[in-house]
Amino acid sequence: MSFPKYNKVLNKKFLYQKYWVEKLSLRKIGKICKCDCQIVFYWMKKFNINRRTNSQSKIGKLHFFFGKHHTEKTKRKMRKSQKGKHDAENHPNWKGGRFKNTDGYVLVKKSNHPFANNHGYVYEHRLVMEKMLGRYLRQQEIPHHMNGIRDDNRPENLMLFESFIKHLAFHKKNHQSSCLSK
Repeated sequence: MSFPKYNKVLNKKFLYQKYWVEKLSLRKIGKICKCDCQIVFYWMKKFNINRRTNSQSKIGKLHFFFGKHHTEKTKRKMRKSQKGKHDAENHPNWKGGRFKNTDGYVLVKKSNHPFANNHGYVYEHRLVMEKMLGRYLRQQEIPHHMNGIRDDNRPENLMLFESFIKHLAFHKKNHQSSCLSK
């Protein structure tokens, strides 16, 4: 990405002067150069000119909390008021530990499950299959929804494949047979 048109105006000395000495914003420098502030930002990065922090900019100093700190007593009160509010069960959006993800699968909160994700959730169809078998599923085992409805986790709707390859072969075989019947 290059902007040769602005190369003569946007040099390192000019940008440093406007940004750090005159304390102009990227938008104001862009207006002076008759270009977009994104282009000014690009050239600042190219010339290794550091950005100002909030405390160094005018905006940071205008913020009502700039330079103020909480006392230890206030910090203790804030911690006490928040205690327990971040527990999943106490959160106002808690829906019993079940939710449907964007792919349509139902996940259930089981933090102590050996195959739970980082947030402590396991796919419900895997839990149903484990209950049917009386053991944990191995990672390579794939439960399949026979009717294709991903949130229909009734035991009679699930079948187990011992590997992803066998599951894929099943789908490929069914797809070919459905194409031949048309």
